[in-house]
Amino acid sequence: MIFQDDREDRTVVYPILIVGRDTFLSGWGQATGGNSIAAWACKEEDMTAVEHWVRSRSDMENIRVVNDSHGFYMAGDFCNVQHFHIYVVGENHPALQESTPRRLTRAQAIRRRDNPLRQLGYLCHVNKGLRA
Repeated sequence: MIFQDDREDRTVVYPILIVGRDTFLSGWGQATGGNSIAAWACKEEDMTAVEHWVRSRSDMENIRVVNDSHGFYMAGDFCNVQHFHIYVVGENHPALQESTPRRLTRAQAIRRRDNPLRQLGYLCHVNKGLRA
């Protein structure tokens, strides 16, 4: 197995890993005959943004969040790993630089607690099936 870890300090600065199987790189190149696993190491406060960014990628599957505070995670929960690369999510990483906020669906926007219509009890009448 080829293992590459871009973290200089594995545990202190970036203890959280967002890990998944790279469907595009699996089966060929450095992962010939097996799976290519990619992980993004991030700070705890960036975990949600990074997880959302990884889940939005079309080439990733079987995504999970791992606490790697001891620095020993080796993707043993994936089968037939041939290539495992841990990337670092720094300040300028695209996962942290999304210029537009994630857009909520209509139902999610209605359910938000700060929605003034929800506070007035108006939502039960307008949106049948959604509770205020």
